[in-house]
Amino acid sequence: MIDLRSTALALGLVLGVASATAPPAVAQAGPYEVVDFRIQPEGDATRIVIETTGEPRYSDEFQPLPPHLTIELTGASPTLPLRAYEDVYRGGVRYVVVSQPTPGRTRFDIALSGVASYAVFQEGSDLVVTFDNPGGEFPVYVANPARPRTRPMAPELAARRVVVPFGESTGLATASLQEMDEGLPGIDGQPVTLSFQEADVNTVARAFAEVGGRSIVVGGVGDILITADIRGEPWDEALVAIMRANGLDVRMTDGIIRVDSIERLRQAETLVDLETVVLRLNYIAAQDAAAVVEPLKSERGAVQPDPKTNSLVVTDVPGRIRQIGQVIDELDIQTPQVTIKAKIVFVNKVDLRELGVRWRAENLGNPTVDTHVLAEADGTLADPFLDLSIGTLASGLNIGGLLQALEQRELADVQAEPQTTVLNNLPAEIFVGERTPIRVLDVGADTPEARASVELIETGIILNVTPHITRDGKVLMKLVAERSGV
Repeated sequence: MIDLRSTALALGLVLGVASATAPPAVAQAGPYEVVDFRIQPEGDATRIVIETTGEPRYSDEFQPLPPHLTIELTGASPTLPLRAYEDVYRGGVRYVVVSQPTPGRTRFDIALSGVASYAVFQEGSDLVVTFDNPGGEFPVYVANPARPRTRPMAPELAARRVVVPFGESTGLATASLQEMDEGLPGIDGQPVTLSFQEADVNTVARAFAEVGGRSIVVGGVGDILITADIRGEPWDEALVAIMRANGLDVRMTDGIIRVDSIERLRQAETLVDLETVVLRLNYIAAQDAAAVVEPLKSERGAVQPDPKTNSLVVTDVPGRIRQIGQVIDELDIQTPQVTIKAKIVFVNKVDLRELGVRWRAENLGNPTVDTHVLAEADGTLADPFLDLSIGTLASGLNIGGLLQALEQRELADVQAEPQTTVLNNLPAEIFVGERTPIRVLDVGADTPEARASVELIETGIILNVTPHITRDGKVLMKLVAERSGV
């Protein structure tokens, strides 16, 4: 057994992981103008569109008796006339007052009639208010008809990107959904900002159909009033969360979103013909994949793994099959690997005390300070073999070079350089040592005399390493080092 004064361990990593690209910086929204507003019918609803030239940031407040809605846009400069528009009287709107209480704020005071619930959302650079029309058909009202128009007045029923206002709050919401449910399969919903004050489910569904550009069908769910405040959540996740919070559920079939009670949706699934598909797997085991997707199948569905071909045989309704397929696509990916290389070095501490290191910093690039610094410890060696500069440290200290220098001066002894490759999040063991025989005496109740046996015990340097690769390509390692001997 070699008696050593000290042991030094050096670990290096060789990673085959691509670094993630940093997300682009988001530009801050600047001042914008409020140029016009219009009131127009849309089916059984009234739609108030406030046109702006930027990304509106707003707050809204509703007074039920008498019905009165106040919308205030911050960071906005009005270009339409500031006055009372008393000639509206259509679609549940009596009159609108546009004012500027302080610079950078534009306020809309909307007097309503027969309106108890509404929805507010952003549509491009427009702010839209919608509610059930208590009257019949009416002509479109435009506050500033003489303004030149560069876009159509009719709403565009296409998917739109909704910009979330930061730092704004609403005075009406009594419920805020902080944790969103999972969205709809196959939809990557854009973030939305929506406010609902005791709005019926049809009004809520109509608002989501507008912002998402999708067809939404509501079943006979009765009179359900919804109050919610959504700030910066994907619209599909917000829709699912709101409906589930009110005892409903959401399904999508052939591109049409259906909102109904859970019982009716389950009954509808029993009328759909079952289909069978085979999902081929590459990297994940069929048994493991089956355990993950088992909770996703319907009551009539079945998921059967086939270990021979590493496949899943899925029998279910088409909607559930698509959902299971999307989950498998996310799971069946190649697991990254980490190559871990260790260098086991024994360093004699007594000789190491004679090591001399001189630190020098020159040309730091700051004209306001002295750019030449020299620091030496007391009793500097006349002939130090290692001279490190601050520039070398700035570009990364080469541990291998330091160990090589120690080895050349016969101050260190490199015992081994083991290397292993392990999958992400799986433990690995690096062992450098020997199996030492140990004599063990075993005394049992049936044997009065002790029996001698020999056990082989691993002694030496043992490193237990578990790597974890982050999304941006960095590696975190849990390392447990052990040095044992007899």
